[in-house]
Amino acid sequence: MRRPSTAFTVALACASALYGQTTQPVASTQEADVPIKTIKLFSSGVGYFERAGMVNGEDHTTLKFKTEQINDILKSLVLQDQDGGSPGVITYPSQDPIAKTLAGFSVNLSNNSSLLDLLTQLRGSQLTVTSGPEQITGTLLSTETKQHIIGDGKTIVPYGVLNVLSGTEIRAIPLDEVRDVKLDDPQLQSDLTRALSTLASARDQNQKSVEIAFHGNGQRHVRIGYVVESPVWKTSYRLVLAGDQKGDQPHLQGWAMVDNPTDSDWNDVQLSLISGRPISFVENLYSPIYLARPVVQPNMYAGLQPPGADQGGIGGEGQSVATELGTDRYVGGRLQMAKAMNREMSANAMATPTAAPAAPPMDALSSVITMASTAKLGELFSYSIPNVTLRRHESAMLPIVTEAVEAPRVSVYNHDVQAVHPLNGVRLKNTTDKHLLEGPITVFDKGSYAGDAQVDNLPPGQSRLLSFGIDLKMSVNSDHEDNEQSVVSGTISKGTLLITQRNISTHEFKIDNRSNDLKTLVIEDPVRGGWKFIDTPKPVETTETVNRFQIDAPAQQSITFTVKQGIDTSQQLEILPMDGPALTVYATTGTISKSVRDALAKAVDLKAAVVSTQHQIDETNAKIKSIDDEQKRIRANMQAVDKQSDYYNRLMKKLNDQESQIEKLQGQLTDLRQTLDKQTAALNDYVADLNVE
Repeated sequence: MRRPSTAFTVALACASALYGQTTQPVASTQEADVPIKTIKLFSSGVGYFERAGMVNGEDHTTLKFKTEQINDILKSLVLQDQDGGSPGVITYPSQDPIAKTLAGFSVNLSNNSSLLDLLTQLRGSQLTVTSGPEQITGTLLSTETKQHIIGDGKTIVPYGVLNVLSGTEIRAIPLDEVRDVKLDDPQLQSDLTRALSTLASARDQNQKSVEIAFHGNGQRHVRIGYVVESPVWKTSYRLVLAGDQKGDQPHLQGWAMVDNPTDSDWNDVQLSLISGRPISFVENLYSPIYLARPVVQPNMYAGLQPPGADQGGIGGEGQSVATELGTDRYVGGRLQMAKAMNREMSANAMATPTAAPAAPPMDALSSVITMASTAKLGELFSYSIPNVTLRRHESAMLPIVTEAVEAPRVSVYNHDVQAVHPLNGVRLKNTTDKHLLEGPITVFDKGSYAGDAQVDNLPPGQSRLLSFGIDLKMSVNSDHEDNEQSVVSGTISKGTLLITQRNISTHEFKIDNRSNDLKTLVIEDPVRGGWKFIDTPKPVETTETVNRFQIDAPAQQSITFTVKQGIDTSQQLEILPMDGPALTVYATTGTISKSVRDALAKAVDLKAAVVSTQHQIDETNAKIKSIDDEQKRIRANMQAVDKQSDYYNRLMKKLNDQESQIEKLQGQLTDLRQTLDKQTAALNDYVADLNVE
């Protein structure tokens, strides 16, 4: 009976775990330490990290990043090997699935294979097997499984056998008698080492190792810089208002909140907090990209195809690659990409290639360092904090402002915010040389909490109005009227009356200060586009939405403040179609110039004459119609009576008299119509050429 399986060791020579590095010797077995020295955090959600350290000879260092940061690393990583050295190859793990990566090695560890299965993959490899006191060197021919029969013959135990070709002999070596196996193929040893390294790194799927090589002699200074996504740094402030003592000043204290979400400690780093909105984006550079290519038929088969009209050369827009080669020749049927390639090939077919000039060496880090040394970076601004230490996955508050500022007290009234009481506030002026980033402000007054406020970005020298509580010792009653209209002026141009009207809006504020102190009140009135102030003090400040008026409210008194605004509107009125009363209104309006009023008065007279004549014509026509209707009645009666009777004769006489009246009226009507034509022509001629200002 064979003994149970002994311990099995695969002895491996140390090989490089980096792709493409097997031909580059490494002078040191230890990695160079390149710690973080400079950090620049931007308010746009990215951070620039700069590492600095020493390397010796042919050296390397490994940095670990989260998977989602690799795209930023590939886009922004910059290296500088000083003192005569040069950066080498940067290697990082592929994004291919772990199973696909493992399948690419000569030893596939994607499955949790048994030892026998693992050795089966090594068939044909040179190895040395130690079995008992004997060492057997040769080529692994095959593996197989045999069976033991133990005990009473009813128990069957399988065991593995290695078949090794050693010289001219094939040796069958039971696996449970093997003490160790040594792989004699260095490449196979390297593949196995790399596969094991890949398995080890796969345990943390969110961590990726980036290895950077440096070439040179002796000890040298190196720098590594990169931009990755970082938490936005934030600010908060504390404002202590001035006390009652003479000489007391308001003080502003500002803090920056910084997070270190990385897996590296920040030890004694130079930290810069930079605000602004530099353009930053993420592009997928980590994922492999494969382009489709057309499959071309070998030339040896070209004679089997009948000649075409346009055979030969590269087809233009009229004959695409898809037509010449057939759509079934495309990998994955990617016709659109093939068409794009066809156009590109056509455009470049006649071009003569020229050598591109070599790009000048880029010293990216030097420019970054120069910018970081200044307090103002173009359109950005920064806070520079030296010697910052922050452990991994921790956050910190860092003081950035502790200075006296100007912050006079005010009460702020806005009807839309609080209809009855104004708000306690201050007019904060940034008298520091620092740009204050937006954030909350906690206000303290007379040693106690007074309220919270919010401040927008505040550059040096500018002011912001802050509100932090309700002023219960002052009330404001607001009354708004927006109905008054008046005619401001009028002109006449080619018979058209141009009227300018003014709409008046009055906003009255009745203020009652019940406190024992004189207070400064800021009244916010909505901005109305196009409206101008009338008999109103100029606002001390105007924003996009409100005009701010500042007044003094005496202690224990009530006052009234009025905001009056007006806007002028124009109206065009044709004089001819207007009726007399409407013209009379404008002709008697005192704000219109006398020359315009006189011209309108004459137009009123001419129009009145036309109206009067037209009225007479209408009356004459009515009389003629009345007589005509009476004649119809008389003729009907005459047909019904005896023509020899006196009644018939009387009707005949009346009919004759009416005919005489009609003839007279028709004559008058003709005269009236002639008069109307003359009056209308006179009115039209007058109005058509009328231009008065």
